[in-house]
Amino acid sequence: MQRFLPLLKKFPWLKYFLNLIRRFNFWSLDEIVNSGNILLAQGKFAEALEKYNQAIALYPNHASAYYYRGNAFAVGEQLQEATQDYQQAIALGFNEEELHFNYGKVLAQQERWDEAFEQYQQAIPLQPRWVDAFWLLGNALLNQSQFNKAAAIYKKVLTLEPERAEVYFNLANALNNQGQLEEAIENYKNAIALQPEWVDPHLYLAEAFKALGHLEQAKECFESAIALQPERADSHFNLGNILFHQGKLERAIESYQSAIALQPEWVEPHLYLAEAFKAQEQLEQAQKCFESAIALQPDKADSHFNLGNILSHQGKLNEAIESYQSAIALQPEWVDPHRCLGELFFSQSNWENAAQSWYRVLVLQPPVAETHFKLGHSLLNLGKHQKAIEQYQKVIALQPNWSVAYFYRGNALEFDGQLSKAIQDYQKAITLGLKEVDSRIDLKSALPNPEGIDRQIEQKHPRISPDLFDVFLQIGSILECQSLWEQAAQKYQLCTVLSLDAAEAHFRLGNMLEKLYYSDIESDEAMPSFERAIAHWKQAFTLKNDWLEAYYKAGDNLLIIGRKNEALAIYQKAAEVQKKLAKEKLLDKIDLRLILCIPNGIGHITLLDYYVKMGILGWRTSCRTAVLVPPDKMVNPCFLNYWSPYIKIISDPDTIQEFTPIAQYLEERINVVGFRQGQAQAVDQLIAEVEKQWHEEKRAPLLTLSDSDTHRGWNCLQKLGVPKDAWFVCLHVRESGYTGDKDRPPNNHRNADIQTYLLAIQTIVEQGGWVIRIGDPTMKPLPPMKQVIDYAHSEMKSDWMDVFLCACCHFYLGTASGPCMIPPAFGIPCALTNYNPIVARPFYFNNLYIPKLYWSIPEKRYLTFEEIWSSFLAENFHSNFYLAQGIQFIDNTSDEIKDLVLEILEQLDGKLTYTLENDSLQSQFNRLGKTHGSYGFNSRVGRAFLQKHLHLL
Repeated sequence: MQRFLPLLKKFPWLKYFLNLIRRFNFWSLDEIVNSGNILLAQGKFAEALEKYNQAIALYPNHASAYYYRGNAFAVGEQLQEATQDYQQAIALGFNEEELHFNYGKVLAQQERWDEAFEQYQQAIPLQPRWVDAFWLLGNALLNQSQFNKAAAIYKKVLTLEPERAEVYFNLANALNNQGQLEEAIENYKNAIALQPEWVDPHLYLAEAFKALGHLEQAKECFESAIALQPERADSHFNLGNILFHQGKLERAIESYQSAIALQPEWVEPHLYLAEAFKAQEQLEQAQKCFESAIALQPDKADSHFNLGNILSHQGKLNEAIESYQSAIALQPEWVDPHRCLGELFFSQSNWENAAQSWYRVLVLQPPVAETHFKLGHSLLNLGKHQKAIEQYQKVIALQPNWSVAYFYRGNALEFDGQLSKAIQDYQKAITLGLKEVDSRIDLKSALPNPEGIDRQIEQKHPRISPDLFDVFLQIGSILECQSLWEQAAQKYQLCTVLSLDAAEAHFRLGNMLEKLYYSDIESDEAMPSFERAIAHWKQAFTLKNDWLEAYYKAGDNLLIIGRKNEALAIYQKAAEVQKKLAKEKLLDKIDLRLILCIPNGIGHITLLDYYVKMGILGWRTSCRTAVLVPPDKMVNPCFLNYWSPYIKIISDPDTIQEFTPIAQYLEERINVVGFRQGQAQAVDQLIAEVEKQWHEEKRAPLLTLSDSDTHRGWNCLQKLGVPKDAWFVCLHVRESGYTGDKDRPPNNHRNADIQTYLLAIQTIVEQGGWVIRIGDPTMKPLPPMKQVIDYAHSEMKSDWMDVFLCACCHFYLGTASGPCMIPPAFGIPCALTNYNPIVARPFYFNNLYIPKLYWSIPEKRYLTFEEIWSSFLAENFHSNFYLAQGIQFIDNTSDEIKDLVLEILEQLDGKLTYTLENDSLQSQFNRLGKTHGSYGFNSRVGRAFLQKHLHLL
């Protein structure tokens, strides 16, 4: 009417006509509204809204027009406008159940649950069987956390319409929130049965199973959810959590990574992935995950704290300190970062900051003896003796029988000049059992270590009494010289207690424990002593990180007992230390490396073969190399001289003496470790790789027997009765006499009985050959046999004749001992028997071999090759480990050795052929080795041996 006011003032009679039009439009209003409804049903929202507006403009007090326009606004998600129209319709007297129902839905969409609930309540009395109203009322109750009432409503809905999956789902949620998990699970299952493609019931069912501890069922539900909707990051994340709890870390990692790929900005998967990597000790990966989480959400204190723990475990102490400090800055009242920070400052001898951290820990938590103890140490190192004494007194008040506290209070009293009181505390400590401390008294062995502190951090403590320490060290040295190893070990043990930075004491204690091990190698205490020896050598180079001998001691013995990776890590570190020391002594510019190990045996001379080949292949730094070997230490001067074209041999004592002060900084320890392009590798593995490359490049052997040695060698053989045109086999079977191990560990597993070779000898003779047995006079003599010479017991033995026999034989028959490496240097093939351990296969391509078998004494059966290779047994060079495990080595039989001899004779005659079955068995054996880290596959296992022991493959 407002728009007609100017005309009404001018023409009052128009009012009559307008009222007529209005009356007419009232009767056509339903038609306008219905056309709007039709347009809305066709999805023509704007056109429908125009009709409703037209109806309201013509008759602003018509309730149904507001109701229908409210519906249109609801469809268009204009919730505020819809709310206003519904309110207007109600105000104008519209009281249909549809209005209250739709109005309730709009309010629910706005999360105005109380108002929505009121509307649903008004709708239900108007239409008692209206299922949707009950359903939405239940939803409103559920969102108001009125779970019991919501469950009752949902059950009412199901009596009216029992096939609605969403009702079962929400009923299950209501029951779940009341802790009625079993009933909730049944309803989730009903929802899934009705609508199996709906993801949410699968996810909620998984959580219910998880809450009940049914992890396998939970896992299956999450997997079903992922199969239905693989792009949901939360499903992958929750599956990862289940797998983590089940200990299936590899699969858990994959699930977390999938969650991150789908939702990279979500922090939690990064954190949980870090924990999974940490559980697998993949610390670098765990570190990266924590760093990613911090980048996404830098204000989470626990992320910084956990990153600090990982960095600490990796020895990245300064970075760990920064992370702990970040955690403290975000959450200063959290005690754990303060405690860990104190530990790290302590390990770095940063006493001032360590003391501050321990003071803060004491403020944040009730007094604990260990915290006072650490604070006391920090104060003592700061020279604040009286304050340190106060802290130790508090420790004793809390734990009056703790011997360590008396010991260190005595230390503080001694520094403070209160000697009589200090002596009393030392005596009290001993009375309480201090003398029985295993290896040293420090926070690692005497105190509980909080999570996040690397157990490899070595704690630094002040020296208690220099005079007392030196006295015990000297006494230990005297006892050691008298071979009183147990007493010497006790004194060195005490030295490690008196001074926790006593590298010398740890090193000597390790040596004594090693001697005790070998002196009583078959006792139950032998191996624990050996393990402790390694731990003390490690401690020695940890405390004195430039002590090369300590690195070598630990690395060599770890290698012996099969812990190759640990050994190589130590050798790598030792090489870095050696390089650093050489540079400090201005030796890094000298183009020279020294080999010192040659006097240890003829097998060590043969190692020059791979070393020289590495240089030719370009696998190591090119440099001049010299062997230092005194004349009285030369095992075989003739054979050593054959290497002089490649390496300088220095045997002059005066020259050797001149090199002695710098030798350790230039030494190449070619008998235990090699460095290919700077990376440490076990020698056995490296030799195999060198030979493989050498063979592939079709290179000739490095050594050729000289004409003079050939001539005098055959002259000698003729004197022994061998015709000039005869062919002969060189035989060497390892026994205990030369090395003095007297059939006891650690190397007796490489020995064999010469009597088991008599059949093979007879076979060679029957083929027209001669057999020359080499070795030393301690060996068991051979019985007289046709065309067999026991050269080991001959008066014609000489170094050059040893070389001639190995270099001119038809082939070499032997065991895993030093001489077996000589023939390949001249290109002579070998048939090697009783080879052991199984991982260390012969290195050369023209070799055949057969290994010893492993017999389990407790189980009374042979171990399969898979069982051997998949355990520490495959790579252990120490007999005592096998004895401790109840493993006995079974030597090759006479027939097995004979069969290998026949096979190599066929090879040399060019008559050797292998069947498909032979090759298949060989491949099967090789495959086992490849799976478990065998050193190479250059040599071949005897065909008859594999056929005979097919059941062990």
